[in-house]
Amino acid sequence: MIKAFEASIGIDIAKAKVDVAVLDASNSPKHRTFTNDLEGFHSLYYQQKTSSTGGITE
Repeated sequence: MIKAFEASIGIDIAKAKVDVAVLDASNSPKHRTFTNDLEGFHSLYYQQKTSSTGGITE
């Protein structure tokens, strides 16, 4: 049985920043950029934990 995806996630890690893109099941794309340091990782983690959909909000 094939199950439809809930979300597709793309992460691009560069020296100065981390770009995160999420495409949810409704094909609604979301994108955020975080700094590639401890503060940026905390921000990304907090964003994911507090999102009602478990992902990125704009």
